[in-house]
Amino acid sequence: MLHCARGNKNHYHLTLDEAYQCWGTTVLYVSDAPLPGGTSLPAAPKRDHWKRPDAPWRAKPVKDSQLDEVKRRGGSVTKAKTMNRGECSDYIDGLIGGLIPPEPDEEPTKPVSAPPALTPPVVTPPAAPKQEWAGKDTTKVLTPLLKLVPEGYYASQLDDDSELHFLRVSRPESGQYKDCIKIQKMYGTAPGMSDYRLENVFILWPSGKVSVYKASLEDPINLLIADYKAAGRLFAKKKKRCLRCNASLTDSVSLKYGLGPECITTQYGQRIVAEIDDAEALRLAS
Repeated sequence: MLHCARGNKNHYHLTLDEAYQCWGTTVLYVSDAPLPGGTSLPAAPKRDHWKRPDAPWRAKPVKDSQLDEVKRRGGSVTKAKTMNRGECSDYIDGLIGGLIPPEPDEEPTKPVSAPPALTPPVVTPPAAPKQEWAGKDTTKVLTPLLKLVPEGYYASQLDDDSELHFLRVSRPESGQYKDCIKIQKMYGTAPGMSDYRLENVFILWPSGKVSVYKASLEDPINLLIADYKAAGRLFAKKKKRCLRCNASLTDSVSLKYGLGPECITTQYGQRIVAEIDDAEALRLAS
């Protein structure tokens, strides 16, 4: 029998549920006093304060040891983390007593790593031969006629059994070679813009002096000067690149004239187009 002191008079309850309804969750004490009318009941067992449904400890955060026990009992650790300490304790009791079926969390799946990307092979440009300084102030190169050769890219071959030389003629507007006419040789046969090297072979300085780095190329340079238009077309044919800027030639018109779409619109490019068209018309008429 439960002795309750709610209200002005002491009274009794037969069950804990009746006491909870009358006094909430607080029972003052358990008594063996007889009920009114002389009937007595066995004393109800005392409940320790920490076992009460409203015990303060129940509202505290769940402990790591409880989470370990939940996992050991086959429960859901994810669900247990959302509970307070009291709820988790009841959850563990349910797992132990079989009132709650095991519900283990699924193991996280490891992400499948993508196969390593294939890196394209690095094309190493061929090493340029060591420069041969001739140390000459005079040359066989026809320097007065060299001044008439436009900037661009050329190919020169003395005969069918000789080496084909790819040469670049430029007129730098700044730097060490400002206002010079510079002739360089191209090394490398791969089609990319960055997979070839240029080596100085001949410099005509503004003063009229020359620097000859490779005397063996003086005759091929003179051949270039003698017919630079044919040398430019030979370069475009062999390299399939623009004879003026070295850009790749892809369409049939560019390949026919040896000029890229931008260079063909220049005054120099239009002269080349007219010359090639005139020569073709003359050939067809003959």
